[in-house]
Amino acid sequence: MPLPETGLICIDTGCVFGYKLTAMVIEGGKYWLESVFWNKEKKE
Repeated sequence: MPLPETGLICIDTGCVFGYKLTAMVIEGGKYWLESVFWNKEKKE
């Protein structure tokens, strides 16, 4: 099945324990992965 021209798929790659969210971005029939990391503990 070919990729759509555009779109986004969110992938749970450890959001609960690793504080990481990854998305598969599809644009122009090509794709790449984008990741966001964060620290659960607030620094005051």
